[in-house]
This record gives sequence, structure tokens and C-alpha cells, in this order.
Amino acid sequence: MLSKNDTVCLLHRAAGATVLPCPATPRAMSLTVSIQHDTPDRITVHPDGILTAATAPILEGALTEELEGATHSMVIDLARVSMLDSTGLGAIVRTKKNLNAHGLEFGLIHPQPTVAKVFEIMKLSSHLNVFANRQELDAYLIGIQQ
Repeated sequence: MLSKNDTVCLLHRAAGATVLPCPATPRAMSLTVSIQHDTPDRITVHPDGILTAATAPILEGALTEELEGATHSMVIDLARVSMLDSTGLGAIVRTKKNLNAHGLEFGLIHPQPTVAKVFEIMKLSSHLNVFANRQELDAYLIGIQQ
């Protein structure tokens, strides 16, 4: 049971919010995740905060339910992710692998410069389908379907 002094992360859903315990870190070192069902075949995940060893389980926990029996593609909007470490990167790679195993598409949009640099250094930008914005991602998805 959570007390009023506990740090929590909210997983926002259309039907309400699910409260998940966060690691004992300051607000600047936490992560919240909201999931938006854009269309019947695509969702957008909006993490907000840092994606590191301390917070990657929050993202993976939020995505676990979405990945079970997944029938839709997934976009992760990184606009509000200010830091990414190897564990956070691993969570993203595992998510892509799980979706692709089911024949579903995956893409990342709006990476902050520091996060984009991680993808560049690791030479994962093209493998992870990293795009500056949704329009670039949509053009890519249309192109691979033709």
C-alpha cells in the first residue's frame, strides 16, 4: 500500500490511471508513461523523464500488457525523455524485437539531441526506426507497405 509520501508513477489509460511504485529517486530522476490508442492498429507510448536502469522496469511494465496479444503497431514518442542509458536502450530493443516477432511495426519519434546521440553512437538509428517526427515515420511505414 502506498503512503502519501511515496513516489509514484502514473500509467495513464483511457479508463483511468494505474498507480505504479517508482524507484526511490527524485522527481527529476523518474519516469511516467502514458499510452494513447491512436487507431485500432496503432498506439503511441509517451514516456516522460529519464529512461535508465532505475526506470526501465516502469516502461517495460507498462508495455507488457500492451505487448500481450498485440495486434497493433507501436510508436514511442521520446520528446520528453531527457536521458537514456544502456538498460533503457535494452528495454526499447526488446520491445521492438517482441513486436517484430508478431509481424508488427515499431518506431521511435522526437528523440531529444542527447537521446538521439545514443542511437547514433550505438549505430541503432536505422535498426530501431528512429525518426525526427511522426510524418517521417508515417512516410517510412507507407513506403515499406508498397
